[in-house]
Amino acid sequence: DKDSVVIPPLGEPDDPTDPTDPTDPSEDEEDSIIELLKAYVDISIRLFKAIFKVFINWIKGLVA
Repeated sequence: DKDSVVIPPLGEPDDPTDPTDPTDPSEDEEDSIIELLKAYVDISIRLFKAIFKVFINWIKGLVA
């Protein structure tokens, strides 16, 4: 029966709280992003330490 079918008008915005929206990040994706950021911070700290060590050794060479 065509009267029982409801077709929303074009351009009607989707409900932003719709839990079935495939564009919403899931908890797994959020956890993945957090883990990626933790890895980035860890690598950045290691790189900073390595550069600082080279800098200190360079200063020691200038002073000696």
